[in-house]
Amino acid sequence: MYLKSIEVNGFKSFAHKMIFKFEHGITGIVGPNGSGKSNVADAVRWVLGEQRAKQLRGSRMEDVIFSGTELRKPMGSAYVAITLDNSDHSLPIQFEEVTVARRVYRSGESEYLINGSACRRKDIVELFFDTGIGKEGYSIIGQGQIEQILSGKPEERRELFDEAAGIVKYKKNKLETQKSLEIERENLVRVTDILTELERQVGPLKKQSERAREYLLLRDQLKDEDVKLFLLENQNLEKELKELDEKIEIAQREINEANQTLAKAKEKYGKQEEFLDHLKQEIETITAHISEMKLTKQKKEGKIQVLNEQINTEHMRESMYLESKDKLYKDLNEKKAQLKRFEAETEEIRKEYESVMEQKIQKESEVALYQKQIQDLEREQEEIEIRVNAVREGRMRVAGAIERSQTVKEQLNVRIIGLDHQIEEIKRQINDQEKEKDSSSQKIEEINEKKKRSEIECHNAKRIEETLIAERRQIQAQMDQKREKYHRVRSNYETMRNMAERYDGYGFGIKKVMEQQAVTSGIIGAVADIIKVEEKYETAIETALGGSIQNIVTDTQKTAKKMIEYLKKNRYGRVTFLPLDAVKGKEFARKEILLEPGVIGAANQLVIYDEVYKDLFASLLGQILVVKDMDAGIKIANKYHHSVRIVTLDGDSLNRGGAMSGGAFKNKSNLLGRSREVEELKKKLDRWTKAITEDEEKYHENEKKLKEYQQNMIDLEKEMQEISLELNTQQMSQSAIKRRKEELDNRHEQLSIQRQQLEEELRNAEDDADRLQDEQVDLESANEQDEERIKEISEILEHLRKHAEQHAMEVSKVHMQLSKESQKLEFQENNQERVRSEIEHLSEEVQENQKDTGSINENVKALKQQIEHLKESCEVIERKIIEDQNRHQKMQEEVKEKEVLYKDILKEREEMLERISGYDKEMYRLESQRENRKGKKKELLDYMWENYEITYHQAKQRIDLDETQSLTKVKETISELKNKIKNLGPVNINAVEDYKEVSERYEFMQKQHEDIVTAEAHLTGLMEELEDAMRRQFNAKFKDIKRVFQEVFVELFGGGEARLELTDDDVLESGIRIIAQPPGKKLQNMMQLSGGEKALTAISLLFAIQNLKPSPFCLLDEIEAALDDSNVTRFAKYLHKLTKDTQFIVITHRRGTMMAADVLYGITMQEKGVSTLVSVSLIEAQMEREEEKAEL
Repeated sequence: MYLKSIEVNGFKSFAHKMIFKFEHGITGIVGPNGSGKSNVADAVRWVLGEQRAKQLRGSRMEDVIFSGTELRKPMGSAYVAITLDNSDHSLPIQFEEVTVARRVYRSGESEYLINGSACRRKDIVELFFDTGIGKEGYSIIGQGQIEQILSGKPEERRELFDEAAGIVKYKKNKLETQKSLEIERENLVRVTDILTELERQVGPLKKQSERAREYLLLRDQLKDEDVKLFLLENQNLEKELKELDEKIEIAQREINEANQTLAKAKEKYGKQEEFLDHLKQEIETITAHISEMKLTKQKKEGKIQVLNEQINTEHMRESMYLESKDKLYKDLNEKKAQLKRFEAETEEIRKEYESVMEQKIQKESEVALYQKQIQDLEREQEEIEIRVNAVREGRMRVAGAIERSQTVKEQLNVRIIGLDHQIEEIKRQINDQEKEKDSSSQKIEEINEKKKRSEIECHNAKRIEETLIAERRQIQAQMDQKREKYHRVRSNYETMRNMAERYDGYGFGIKKVMEQQAVTSGIIGAVADIIKVEEKYETAIETALGGSIQNIVTDTQKTAKKMIEYLKKNRYGRVTFLPLDAVKGKEFARKEILLEPGVIGAANQLVIYDEVYKDLFASLLGQILVVKDMDAGIKIANKYHHSVRIVTLDGDSLNRGGAMSGGAFKNKSNLLGRSREVEELKKKLDRWTKAITEDEEKYHENEKKLKEYQQNMIDLEKEMQEISLELNTQQMSQSAIKRRKEELDNRHEQLSIQRQQLEEELRNAEDDADRLQDEQVDLESANEQDEERIKEISEILEHLRKHAEQHAMEVSKVHMQLSKESQKLEFQENNQERVRSEIEHLSEEVQENQKDTGSINENVKALKQQIEHLKESCEVIERKIIEDQNRHQKMQEEVKEKEVLYKDILKEREEMLERISGYDKEMYRLESQRENRKGKKKELLDYMWENYEITYHQAKQRIDLDETQSLTKVKETISELKNKIKNLGPVNINAVEDYKEVSERYEFMQKQHEDIVTAEAHLTGLMEELEDAMRRQFNAKFKDIKRVFQEVFVELFGGGEARLELTDDDVLESGIRIIAQPPGKKLQNMMQLSGGEKALTAISLLFAIQNLKPSPFCLLDEIEAALDDSNVTRFAKYLHKLTKDTQFIVITHRRGTMMAADVLYGITMQEKGVSTLVSVSLIEAQMEREEEKAEL
C-alpha cells in the first residue's frame, strides 16, 4: 500500500484545485518560507480526522477554508482527498484503490467520504487502525512535533509507542468491553431491584386474585337478578303508560273545542285593541311635542341667563384692566431706575478691569525679556556643545580614515583582477539571457491565447453550474418542506387507520367480537362502521346514538346469540347486538314538529346508509329530532310539553320529561368522523406523494445535468491549472531572466564605479591623513575655549532663571485678579440685559391692556342684542304649547270611553283562557305522569346499559320471565347478593390479570438475571485476556524499539548511547522516558542537549519505529530544519534505507534533503495569499536569493 495522490481545493492557501501525484521512494515538496508547503501536511492530517483547529495552526475549524485575498473572494468550502493503492489489501476494504475525502462548508456542515460514499469519522479512524496512519500515528510529523517528543511528559509519548506496538485496537476493544461491562452491571442492579419488587408484589396479588374470582361470581348472579327486576318493573310501567295515553287523548279533544271559541274572541279583542293603540300613539306624539317645546323654551331662557352673566363678566374685566394699568406703569418706572444704577456700577468695574489688564501686560513683558535672555544663552551653550562633540567625532574619524586607507590599498589590486574576470563572465551570461528571453516571450503569447479561450469556456460552465445548483437547492428545499408535510400527514393517517383497525375507543368485548368477524359470517360491524354522516352533523348524531354507537350489527339473532356465548365462555365482558331480523323501527310521526323554526330534521334522515339498515336506523334515530341550537330546542320542547327527544348540532340534548344534558367534550375526536378523517388523510397523502415524486424527478434531472457540467468544469479547471502552471513557469522564467540581466548590468556598472572610487580613495588617503592631523590640533585648542565659555554661561543662566520664576509668580497673581474682575463685569452686564428684557415685556403688557379695554364695550352691546332675540322666540313657543295642551285633553276623554268597551271584551277572553288553562294543566299533569313513567323506563334502560351493557331485547333473551315471579322476592335476593359483595371488602378486579402478568414477568426477569450474571463473567474474562495480550505484545515490541533506537542513534550520531525506560511498573499505563548521550558527552538531562541534538534524537526514535513497524507512507514537515549540513546528509542517507517499506513525502528547504529526493514539487505564491505549483528550478533560484539576503 502507498499514497498515490493528494487532491486539495479551497483548503487554506490552495485556492485552485491542485493534485499532487506520488510514486514509491522519496518525494520532496520545496518552496520559500510562507509559500504554503506545510499546508500539504495539514491537509493530510485534516482528511484523516483531525478535529482540533489548533493542531492545524488555526483558531476555528472554518479557518481551513480559503479566506480570500485582495483580488479573490473567499471560498464557501474546503475539500481534501487522499488516494491510496490498496492492491495488497492492507486496508480491510474490498477495493484495489481507496480514496478518503473530507469536505467542510463555511456554514459549519461537514462530510467524510470513502470512495465517494458518505461515512462517519469513526469509520475512517477504524480503517487505519494499527497501520501507523492517522492523526495520532507516526506517519505525519509536523513542525514542532519533533520538539514535543523530547520536551513532552513521559505519559504524553504513550500514544506514539502504543501505535508502534500495535495495541491501539486492543485498547479500543478493551474500552468498548469496559463500557459493555458497566452497562451489564447497571442492568444487573436494575434487574435485581425489579425482582425484589416483583417478589414483594406476587404474594398480595395472589390473595387479591382469589377474592376477585369470588367477586366476579357474585356479580354475575347479581346481574341475573337485576335483569329480572328490570323486566318486572318495565312490564308494570308499560301498563301505566297505556292508561295514560287514553286519558291524554280525551283531554286533547276538549282543548281543541275551547281553542276554537277563543279564536273568535281574540279577533274581536284585536280590533278594539288596535283602535285604542292608535289613539294612545297620537296622545304620546302630542305629549312628546309639548315636552320638546317646553325643553326648547327652557334652553332659550337658560341662554338669556348665560348672556346676562357674560355682560357682568365684561364689566368686571373692564375694572380689572383699569387697576392693572396703574401697577404696570409703576413697575416700568422702577425697572428703568434699576437699569441706570446697573450701568453706573458696570462702568466702575470696567475701569478697575482695565487697570489690572495694564499691570498684567507690564509683568508679562518683563517675564518675556528674561525668557529671551535665557533662550539666547541656552542657544549659545548648545552651539558650543555641538562644536565640542564635532571635534571629538572628527578626531575619531581621522584615525579611522587613516587605518582604512592602508587596508584599501592592500585589497584594491586583488579586487581589480577578480573584477575583470567577473565582467567577462557577465557579458557572456547577458548574451545567453537575451536568447532565452526571446524564446520565452513567444511561448507566453501562445499560452495566453490558449488561457483566454479556456477562461471563457470555464466562466460559461461555472455560470450554468451556479444556476443548476441554485435550482437544485430550491427543489431540495421544496422537497424537504413537502416531505415534512407528507410525514406529518402520513403519521396522522397511520394513527387514525390503526385506531380504526384496532377499534380504539370501543369496549373490550366489542374488540374481541370484531376479531371474530373474519371467521364468523353474519357479523356486519359496529353501528359507527355502517353509516356515513356529514361533518357538521357528526356531533349531533353521535350524541343521539349514545351507547348504541358501539352496538354490533348482525344479520340474524342466531349470530348474535352465538357471539354472546363466545363472550361468556371467554369472560370478555358484555356487548349489545342489533340483529337485522329482529330490530324494527318507525319514522318520525309528528310531521308538524319538523316545520318548526330551527329544526334540521329527524336524525335518521341526516345519515347515509344502505337500504338494508333502514329499520335499524329508524329504531335508533327515527324518534330523535335534530335542531340548530339549544334555544330552538327549548322552544320546541316547551311547546310540545317535552314529549320529543331533541339533540342540537353542538351535542347538547333535551330528553323527554324535561331533562337536559350538555357541556364541553373532552376531545374533538369521534367514532363517526373517524372513517371520514382516514379517507381525507389518504387523499392528502396521495397528493403529497405525487408532488414529491414530481420534485424528485426534477431533482434527478437537475443532478444529472449538474454532474455533466461539474465534470466539464473539472476537465476545464484541470486544463486551466496546467495552462496556469505552464504560464506561471514561463512568466517566472522570463521575469527571472530579466531580473538576472538587470542584476548583471547593475553589477558591471557598480564594479566599474567601485574601481574608480577605490583608486581615488587611495590617492587621497595620505593627503587626508596629514590634513586631519592638523585639523585635530586646531579642534583641541578651540575645544578648551568652548568649555570655559560653557561654564560661564551656566552661571549666568542660573541667575536669570531665579529672577524669571519670581516675575512669573507675580504674573500668576495678576491673572487671578484679572479673572475676578472679568467675572464681576460679566455679572453686571447680565443684570443689565435681564432688566432691559423686563422693561420690554412690561411695555408690551401696557399696550395689550389698552386694546382689551376698547373691545369690552363692543362685546356688551352684542350680548344685549342676542338677549332681545331670545325673548321674542320664547313668547312664540308659549303660544304653541297652550294649543297642543287643549288638543291633548280632548283625545284623553275619547280614550276613556273606548277603554270601558275594551274591558268587557277582555273579561270574556280571560274566562275562555281560564277554561283552556284548566284543560292544559290537566293535559300537562297527564303528560308529566307519562313522561315520568317513560323517564323511569329510560332510567331502567340506562341503568342496565351503564352497569351491564344490556338492552331490553337482550334482557328478554337472557331471562325467561315467570309471570308468577314476585317483585319483592327478587329485591330481597338482590339485597342479599349486595351484602355478600359488600362483606368481601375492597376488590381489585384486575388482580387476576395482574397476578398472571406479574408471575410471568417474575419468571422472565429471573432468566434475565441469570443471563446478565453469565454475560458479566464473560466480559470480565475477556478484559483480562485483552490486558494479558496487550502486555505481552507491548513488552515484546518495546524491547525491539529500544534495541533499534540504540542502533539508529549510533548510526546518525556516529557513536554515543541512547535508551528508553518505563516510568511505572504497569506497562499499559506507564510513561516512557528517553535518555540520550551523544558521543563525547556525559549522560545528561535531555533538556541540556542542543536544538540539533534534540531533533536528531527524536528523528532516531521515529526511524527506529519505522524500521520495526513501517507505515505505508510517512509525511515529514521540516523535521531536519535544526540539523547542520553534515547531519542533514546522514538524515537523507538513512531516509533512503527506509524507502524499501515506506513511501516518504518530505517538506523541506534543506538542499541535502532535496538532493536525496526522487521527485520534487515546487510551491510558491506568485499571487499574494494563493499557493501555486511551479518548476523546481525557479523555486531553487528564489530560495537562493532569500539565502543571499539572509547572509547580507
